Amino acid sequence: MWSIWATELNGDPAKRETNGHIDPFARRLGRATHLGGWARRHGLLGDDGKPLTISTNRLKTSVEVRRARATGGHLPSTARTHSMDMSFLHYLRNDPRIRDWADRVLTDALHDAEAAAREAHLRIVDAATRAEFLRDPAGTATRLGTTPDKIDEALDGELDTLVSSCLDHERGPHNEGPCRASFLTCLRCPNALVLERHLPMLLALLDHLQRELDTTDVGAWCRRHGITRLIMTRLILPKFTDAQKAQAAATKPARLPLDLLHGPQDLT
Repeated sequence: MWSIWATELNGDPAKRETNGHIDPFARRLGRATHLGGWARRHGLLGDDGKPLTISTNRLKTSVEVRRARATGGHLPSTARTHSMDMSFLHYLRNDPRIRDWADRVLTDALHDAEAAAREAHLRIVDAATRAEFLRDPAGTATRLGTTPDKIDEALDGELDTLVSSCLDHERGPHNEGPCRASFLTCLRCPNALVLERHLPMLLALLDHLQRELDTTDVGAWCRRHGITRLIMTRLILPKFTDAQKAQAAATKPARLPLDLLHGPQDLT
């Protein structure tokens, strides 16, 4: 609310009725309030050292920007005098301060997500690790925190889940007893082991996540799949050669078995 009191009533009946109070926007939002003259009289300067240009629109934008920062960019809390779309499109989107602040927030969020992905300690058997295993099975297995027999089983496909091998299905971190977690959580599990044989399914999963992103809320998608996608794109795929990835792309399934995404189902 912006209220102005006139020092002189000048015979204005409207001012007399309100004891000099003026509602500057009672009739129209674009009322001339002569803020430029007020700024000049007070010697107000902009960041560039030139006389500061003041308008009700700029004041409105400044308030919207300040509120957006104070609420962490949460639009439902920021938008008070307009809809969320209006606040973003007309006040926040093109403001350089908000863009700079939002860029920093997004950068920090990506760094946090990547750090969380790296903390998963995912075990990957790339070409170098495969060669190392052939030379020294026991040493390689010890480094990977498993046994040579388990790696042999994984290489033969006997431990496959959806996009990885599971080294200990009976003792997972998500529940007691046999694991009942979604296969989408496998890449964040300490029991996961990724081999070249999993590349086709991994590429198919990336396609599936992209299709979901195109049709669902971005925030919900990031909370559910953001870390999984970072693990695949930043930790797994860079471990394999372009030739390996090209061969996997040629053999990847067109669609994933979606009924398996959420883990083992009780069919009895």
